[in-house]
Amino acid sequence: MAYQDILQTRNFIGGVWMSSENKMAVYDKYSQDLISEIYLADQTQIDVAIQSALAISKVFRKFSMERRIGIMEKLYEQLQIQAEAFAQLIASEGGKPISYARSEVSRALDNLKTGIREAYLFAGEQIPMDYLNGKNKTAYTIWQPLGIVLG
Repeated sequence: MAYQDILQTRNFIGGVWMSSENKMAVYDKYSQDLISEIYLADQTQIDVAIQSALAISKVFRKFSMERRIGIMEKLYEQLQIQAEAFAQLIASEGGKPISYARSEVSRALDNLKTGIREAYLFAGEQIPMDYLNGKNKTAYTIWQPLGIVLG
């Protein structure tokens, strides 16, 4: 699979691929060939993206840990399938030797695998409250997503 097969230049916002009037050219660092033109989100699209992320985070918050792990496993599988295409894109866009680009993809796969493994450990805790006014009581902790991350 060539990197052109995975290259998407529009922004995925609220479940829809969106273009904008602002574009940025991306060139191969060595050949200076045009790889692609990517769309830059405007302020309205940024606002929609934030609102969409907030809305869907309320849905994702209710997902079981099993379902969350399943999503991460699917992402891992897809990245494995498309690893070489991503490496080619990284090498072309970033001007890195292909061996370094492959290492970046390998590292991403390792990070996903570690995240999946760690997610199995998110069981929460049971804490005896057997002192002062907490006698005969037990507290429980559970893991919940905090919300969205902007970057």
